[in-house]
Amino acid sequence: MTNFYTEDRVSINTLEDIVNRPHFEASVPPSESRLKYVLAYYSFPRKIASCSITNCYQNHKKGYLVRLSNEGECSICESCAERLMDPATLIPPKVSRSRSSRTSSPLTRSSTVRPVTQNMDLDTFVSESSQIKERIKELKQMPKGANWLFQSLSNFKKAYPSELIVALKNLQAGKEESSVFELLIENNANDQQLRDIEQLDGLGIFVADIRNLLIEGVLKPLIKLDEETEGLKGSVEISADWTDQVEHNIVTAENLTIEARLFFTEENIKRLKSIPLSDKAAKTVRTVRWDCDKGVVKSS
Repeated sequence: MTNFYTEDRVSINTLEDIVNRPHFEASVPPSESRLKYVLAYYSFPRKIASCSITNCYQNHKKGYLVRLSNEGECSICESCAERLMDPATLIPPKVSRSRSSRTSSPLTRSSTVRPVTQNMDLDTFVSESSQIKERIKELKQMPKGANWLFQSLSNFKKAYPSELIVALKNLQAGKEESSVFELLIENNANDQQLRDIEQLDGLGIFVADIRNLLIEGVLKPLIKLDEETEGLKGSVEISADWTDQVEHNIVTAENLTIEARLFFTEENIKRLKSIPLSDKAAKTVRTVRWDCDKGVVKSS
């Protein structure tokens, strides 16, 4: 079930309608200033959605698809919505017959109140900017680092059926409560199949997009700040949570590379064959030969 909140009329009938949206973010810090407004309310028959708020990640049936201040989107459970957003914005707006009403959309407090900012000494900012760029460069170029993860996951999604990707995201949100486990039980799966699913490792790579974290979330805004501060003297105005947000993104990216090294192993890839899929998808999973070191399908 979907309640529309904007003229976009975002329709949510399945979990894929949320996680496959192009600007979806599965990991978002609990900052009121980042939550801009509600796009849609959703309700599923089971707890298959995972809250994007980093100090929650709660599996839930009912929640909200929310637009973020960086124009990204996330899904949040009802308790986080009540905790972090203005209650008035959680009520679907009444449909107006006036055409002029089509230009309006419900905004949270953060969209109507000037974001909290701070002044940072310019020399300090320049130094921190340089350190951040160097840190990201090292993370990208290190063996099995961010570049390897991005390439591996991109090629993995191209080589394997989308049905498998959805199942892996479902398992990441909560193995024992996932529909995958329900299917295994319904299909009378053997002990080996159950063990394979229980031992699947590195599913954290499906929590967030490493490119979005580092490039969109850190480097692009940082380059923009660099340009704005060029020629300035004294101090630069930045958001109050800028340092925390940068650190959060980089640490999350570092953790994703750790998860990737666990997921992209020969043993873990073999376990994927035990995930219940349609005959066509299962056949693809059985036949793909994956090169874990290079992050590509092995040539025949």
